[in-house]
Amino acid sequence: MKKYIITILLIQLIFLASAQYQTNASDKGAGYYLNPIFAGDYPDPSILRDGDTYYIVHSSFEYYPGLLIWQSKDLINWTPVTNV
Repeated sequence: MKKYIITILLIQLIFLASAQYQTNASDKGAGYYLNPIFAGDYPDPSILRDGDTYYIVHSSFEYYPGLLIWQSKDLINWTPVTNV
């Protein structure tokens, strides 16, 4: 019984740890994209541009691993860079 409970808790931890990662690219070709660009809960976004690269960070509240920084060249396709 104890192994069963630990297994369930570990599975839940795996889902929570990956809860903020984008699951698919939103690019549908020139001028088209799927809405929303970020699937899920990404409140209070802050965005900045450095050259031709855009970065966005958002509030994470209770989600692990904290603030996730995303990077994009076109404001549609975002890839996670690091956690803060």
